[in-house]
Amino acid sequence: MMPSEERGRLQASAVASLDGRRAKFARDIRTTLDQTGLNHTVAGGVAGLVSKTATAPLSRITILMQVGLVRPTEFRARLGEIVRVDGIRGLWKGNMASCIHRVPYAAINFTTFDKVKRLLTNGQVANEDISMLTRLLAGGIAGGTALTCVYPLDLIRTRLSSQVRGIGVQYSGIVQGLGSVVQTEGVLALYKGLPATLIQVVPSMAMSYASYETCKFNLAAHKLFSDETGLPTVGATLVSAVVAGMISSTAMFPIDVIRRRLQLDGTGGERSRYRGLVHCAQSMIKREGFRALYGGLSFEIMRVMPTVVLLFGSYETVKSWLACSSDSEV
Repeated sequence: MMPSEERGRLQASAVASLDGRRAKFARDIRTTLDQTGLNHTVAGGVAGLVSKTATAPLSRITILMQVGLVRPTEFRARLGEIVRVDGIRGLWKGNMASCIHRVPYAAINFTTFDKVKRLLTNGQVANEDISMLTRLLAGGIAGGTALTCVYPLDLIRTRLSSQVRGIGVQYSGIVQGLGSVVQTEGVLALYKGLPATLIQVVPSMAMSYASYETCKFNLAAHKLFSDETGLPTVGATLVSAVVAGMISSTAMFPIDVIRRRLQLDGTGGERSRYRGLVHCAQSMIKREGFRALYGGLSFEIMRVMPTVVLLFGSYETVKSWLACSSDSEV
């Protein structure tokens, strides 16, 4: 029989060899992603998945309020009804569509933002020295590009999230829902509400990115949340994410409410009630009052705070693990 000491050395050698291969595999992945420029894409996709899944219940309640199916005073009762009818999983209804939408959306968003910043500055300006205007332009272009690429998924996730069993047209899933929309409303219906959504998303993302980066680097410059090298710490990321979320979500919330209504308008081939963005806003104010434009705002803020913290926090964490270069930091 092999002596116990010899057996122990062989086992230790095998473990060390396995750990070495794992470390080399991880380094190879990081190097490949960095060389191909996909590090921001992967980090953004992971961040979108984490943030969207964690806040899905709040997101669903917010959508139900925005489209007029739930009033703020009915929140607890409606929440209990959703759980009673659909089970606890009902709080995550439409989350699969949200994730399928959010992962490419976040990946395209972060990647485009980084590329446009580099393009506008010719790669000659340090990230902390980039102007507010450049960040606003890059953020707006990134948001508009990402939204347009995945908009049909955004439309169907809104319809899935707003479903309540026994009320209105029911979709069984993403593919069936997309097919049903095309069959009953036409292909162009997949982009219903896109202009209103662009009006909301482009300035929202511009403000979000600009306020996030400006706040983060200013905090570090004033030694509030910086490490020994002067770079922003996790604290700077969290504080800046909250500031960015508050500014962008509150400023553009009425447009978000209107675009949700437009996305649901004409569901199942029913006659459309709205002729466009302005007519929708006028109709809502006339029938429901001006406060309807802010229906669900309190829950949107409750959702946005953890969402942006998880989004930017996850992005920075994954990007750091992938060893992205510091001069391309978002």
